[in-house]
Amino acid sequence: NINCTNIEVVHQVLDTLTEFIQGPCKEAQMSIVDRKFCESVSRIFSQSLDGGNPDILEKMCADDFSNWKDNLTELTTKMLISLQSLLEGVDSNYIPRRILQ
Repeated sequence: NINCTNIEVVHQVLDTLTEFIQGPCKEAQMSIVDRKFCESVSRIFSQSLDGGNPDILEKMCADDFSNWKDNLTELTTKMLISLQSLLEGVDSNYIPRRILQ
């Protein structure tokens, strides 16, 4: 689960993946879509990021809870940028189909 103690690491992972696939780098794009990245992004979008218990999250985050919504917005933005980067320079329908699976 993503929470206030690890969300900065998730931000960095997304930034790094985006750097690898931008350019575009077709080999990296193919590798990322074949490694369930899109499924993971979809799961993050669709599930509760707090593990289903906001009371526990609030206790964990205590001092930093006010930044949680900002961090979630940034996470969403980074995920969308990563997905968009997968589509750079695409000349076949393989990657778009994998994204939609």
